[in-house]
Amino acid sequence: SSAFTETATACARPRAAFRRFAAVSVSTWRGLFSKKIKPIWLAPPSSAAATGPRSVLSDEVLANLDHDTEHVRGLPNEAFTTQAFRDWEQQYLFPRTWMFAGRASAIGNPGDVEPIEVAGRSLFMTRDGTGEVRVFQNVCPHRGARLVVEPSKEARALTCPYHAWSFKTDGCLLAIPLKKGYENTGFENTENAKGMTAVGAVKNYRGFVFARLAAE
Repeated sequence: SSAFTETATACARPRAAFRRFAAVSVSTWRGLFSKKIKPIWLAPPSSAAATGPRSVLSDEVLANLDHDTEHVRGLPNEAFTTQAFRDWEQQYLFPRTWMFAGRASAIGNPGDVEPIEVAGRSLFMTRDGTGEVRVFQNVCPHRGARLVVEPSKEARALTCPYHAWSFKTDGCLLAIPLKKGYENTGFENTENAKGMTAVGAVKNYRGFVFARLAAE
């Protein structure tokens, strides 16, 4: 996507890329403040988290972000030191932007698995049988248990430690215990039957893996 390209090329052409990326960032801030957007994969925010950004990002501060690069002013110190502001970013902003997830070298072979954390969410990276890098929520769709606790190499499947549901490295459901017990229940049409939940998008850029949690 264009937003990913702006992020990934910022180091190669810093001044031009910064101008474009800053414009995207300002647009993102204004978009988030102009309408109600639900947090992603977290409980509703506390009142402190909900009001934190507005106490730091006033209309005057946002206006300063619109200036040319030579005259633009950065965010106030409170944006980097206030817990409520960070909580708000974790719930609303970071899931909708490209975030660094890890190095592709950590999962060099098909079946390699690496637990990671992105924007406060527990995720994991893996390579499927074709060698494609994938990022999933680190939670079993059955009862919500954590699937990956520590890195592993060349795993043939991922098995939940709670009820032993197992999954392929491409996310598909592989096997479940007592499968006959699910017959004629409509289980095959549920979200659980589809397997693990992938993040919205993943890009492997020169060995650096970026993930966007939101679908768009």
